[in-house]
Amino acid sequence: MDNMRAGSSQANPVRVLHVFGGLGVGGAEVRTMDIYHAIDKTKVQFDFISHKPNEDYFENEIRALGGRIYHVPRYRLHNRAAYQRAWSEFLDAHPYYDTVHIHTTNTAAAILPILARHGVRQRITHAHSSSNPSAAKHILLRMNRNTINRLATVRLAVSADAAAYVYGRAAAGPGGVAIVQDAIDAKKYVFNPDTRAAVRESLSLRDSFV
Repeated sequence: MDNMRAGSSQANPVRVLHVFGGLGVGGAEVRTMDIYHAIDKTKVQFDFISHKPNEDYFENEIRALGGRIYHVPRYRLHNRAAYQRAWSEFLDAHPYYDTVHIHTTNTAAAILPILARHGVRQRITHAHSSSNPSAAKHILLRMNRNTINRLATVRLAVSADAAAYVYGRAAAGPGGVAIVQDAIDAKKYVFNPDTRAAVRESLSLRDSFV
């Protein structure tokens, strides 16, 4: 595991570790950042693991909010043993993470056994999609469902369709998966005449019909 950029001890607030493929402008990343801005960071802080080696879009913003960022190698089937060993070493060095929130799908099946072995009590998986254009990833997901359903202590999904796709229809039945729809701050989209005037002025439209 490379480029670890964080302290080695836990202190207030409680720190939740979010796991993403990257920290770019994707739907799950944007929604998580919206929540991050809204929470009381004196009580809960978000830290992040990214599987991209390069600096990504939200990294400076995360640091400004007090979050810690770790970079890990991208998981491939052929490097499963090395990947899990890296996670084991990470948890040995950072034993205070008691809640890990995984936003990746197939990768979760490689991470969850290591979290369970290290006694991480809150192992959250989050289904953000109801399909995948890759047939190979779809087949892999079917193979990984049992591990995900067995080892995740909390299973979330953005919709019933996403829950059924990731966890299977049987597992996604009543009480099996919590449906948490993406939260959007509607106030951002309320009509504002001052904003309208400023934007029209910037585009040299003024009173033109558009």
